[in-house]
Amino acid sequence: MDRLSDAEIDAALVRGEANGASEPRAKSVRFDRKSNRLIIELSNDCTFALPPKLIEGLATASDDQLAAIELLGAGYGLHWPDLDVDVTVAGLLAGVFGTRAHMARLAGQTKSEAKSAAARTNGAKAAARAKIRAEIGPVRTKLAEGRLCGRQCLDRIVGVLVSLDQHRKARQIDGPPLSQAQADARNKRKSA
Repeated sequence: MDRLSDAEIDAALVRGEANGASEPRAKSVRFDRKSNRLIIELSNDCTFALPPKLIEGLATASDDQLAAIELLGAGYGLHWPDLDVDVTVAGLLAGVFGTRAHMARLAGQTKSEAKSAAARTNGAKAAARAKIRAEIGPVRTKLAEGRLCGRQCLDRIVGVLVSLDQHRKARQIDGPPLSQAQADARNKRKSA
C-alpha cells in the first residue's frame, strides 16, 4: 500500500474540517421512554426525534437496550453495543433507516386507499387467470391425448373466453364505482 504524503494528509484534514462544519453531527443522543422516541441533539442546535423501531435491528429491542446507546466518532454515528447496531446520523436525517431490503419492507407497510384498491384489482386479475387455467386445463389435456380435434378445442376455448368476458363486464357494472383516475386509465387502455 502506498504511503500518504504529508500534503495528502493535510488536504484530508481540511476536507474533514469543512465537512464537520457543514454536516450536522450528534452532540448527544438519548432514548425517551415516555414518548418512545430516539432524541438526537445536533451540532447545528436542531433536535431530531424518531421512533427507534424504524431503524433496522431495533424493532424488537427492549427499552433498556435502546437506552444503551453510544455516539461514534465525532458524532457521525450511533451505536447500540448490546444489539450490534450502527447507523449514521446523516443517514437518519436523510430518512435511511437500514439496508435497501429493510427500507423496502418499511415502504411495504404503508397503507393507503390507492394501495388497497390496487391489491383488490390484482386479486381479481389473479382469480380470473386461475379461472382461465382451470377451464382451459381440461381442454388442453384432451387435446394432448388426441381426444379433441383442433376445431372442438378452439370452440371450447372461445366459449370459456366469452363466459369470462361476460363475467368481467358484470363485475364492472356491479362493482364499486371507479375513481376518475381509474376511469381515465381504463378509457386510455380501450382507445390504445
